[in-house]
Amino acid sequence: MDERLTKKIVEEVFEKAKTKSASHSKHALSKQIELESRLSYKTLERTHNKFITKTRDLDYAPNSDSIDEFCIYLGYQDYADYVSKKSVKTTRPQDSTLDISKPTETAKPASKKKLQFLVIAALVIICMAIAAHMNYNSIDLNNTKSGACMTWNGASYEEISCSEKPYSKFGTPIEPYEDTRLKNFKRVKVNMATPFFAEETDKPLIWYYKTNEGTIEYYTAPGVHPINGKTLKAVTKYIIQKYVPLHQNWESSFLIE
Repeated sequence: MDERLTKKIVEEVFEKAKTKSASHSKHALSKQIELESRLSYKTLERTHNKFITKTRDLDYAPNSDSIDEFCIYLGYQDYADYVSKKSVKTTRPQDSTLDISKPTETAKPASKKKLQFLVIAALVIICMAIAAHMNYNSIDLNNTKSGACMTWNGASYEEISCSEKPYSKFGTPIEPYEDTRLKNFKRVKVNMATPFFAEETDKPLIWYYKTNEGTIEYYTAPGVHPINGKTLKAVTKYIIQKYVPLHQNWESSFLIE
């Protein structure tokens, strides 16, 4: 199917949903369309990401059944009915017509320019990725502090003089100063009220480590265990259900109903 035409159909679908939904957020519009069609809101959100916001799911392509459902939502029998009734014809100098479903000779220069633009954009992205990788593996002057180090105190990292090497008063190794890890990496207590996943992306917000004794430790950032260097794992629903208590013995941990 012509991706340009698919994009046009998707835009019309979400424009129609805007006339029926009080909120025009991606989630609200997807839920509105789901109520009036056989499409799932997950499919609709991925389609919105691909064709409307163009920020995620760029490799995603709705299947033919989904496109038929889009057309049905717009009041047509299916995709073929949409094409037959919505084919846009533009007068050309020779008095012929241009069908949006067919590529033409006049479209070739634009397509060539678009291809050149995509190639240049891809090269820029590749160069940026290489530069970011090199930067990540080099010493970041903005993320270090001359003459400063840090050490693990059992709950978080704290700044310490490098002259106290090799071990701190906590018995932990003294490491090179790293601003991001110092500020964001902490060991925390959790309960069922803890936000384990980001609401919008469903990405994990908590990572864990299981000790040899079977105890679970929870941390606020990915990486390695501050003592033994083992890689932390992202929390899962299984771990939450099996190990996370409903509440701890402090007032703020209780779920408010």
